[in-house]
Amino acid sequence: MSGVSGEKSEQFLFATAGVQTTPLISVANAPTVYANHLGLSDDAAELSRQLGDLTLDLGSGHEYLAQALSSEAPGTRVVSLNPKLYDEAFRGSIQERNWTSASRLSVAGLAQALPFRSNRFSSAVSLFAFPTVFDETTRVDEVLTTPIEEYQRSYEELVRVLRPGGTAYLGPVWYEAKNMDALSHIPGIDARIVDPPAGTLSALHIIKL
Repeated sequence: MSGVSGEKSEQFLFATAGVQTTPLISVANAPTVYANHLGLSDDAAELSRQLGDLTLDLGSGHEYLAQALSSEAPGTRVVSLNPKLYDEAFRGSIQERNWTSASRLSVAGLAQALPFRSNRFSSAVSLFAFPTVFDETTRVDEVLTTPIEEYQRSYEELVRVLRPGGTAYLGPVWYEAKNMDALSHIPGIDARIVDPPAGTLSALHIIKL
């Protein structure tokens, strides 16, 4: 490892160690919410430059980011990965509520076994999902007891699908030490904890060297 340093809206509720975070996200504000929590620019042109031509949204929920960028930053295509897409009822709700576009790319999959070839993406993002998916029933102790091997497998897959020079923007980060320990076993990356402008918890940036 080269370096380790430390429309409708949908309500997400997460509680951790006495801190509750409740971002309200919609198509209209998705780029700003992602930017504020992941340490990205909220200017559409600059955000497109940071993400490059093809970004992977891990745990994409109802695909608000992909919908927003399809019009605001058409130079960046978003592949939305969501394990819930395996469920027929959830797929139906997406089709009823969401956009339709010839350029839409939605994929069912798991972080531990990403269904993409190596060196595919210019960037990756994940908001309240990676490496462990959270929902309103997730307890802090469940996150803490997730085996570090699961974290490491997810990170290895993420690094595999990034292009050299590509960056993953992930957050918020629970249990920084555990995440950084998992990353310390992966060569050829520069991983660092950052403090985004509006996040109550830190974000993690991983560059594939």
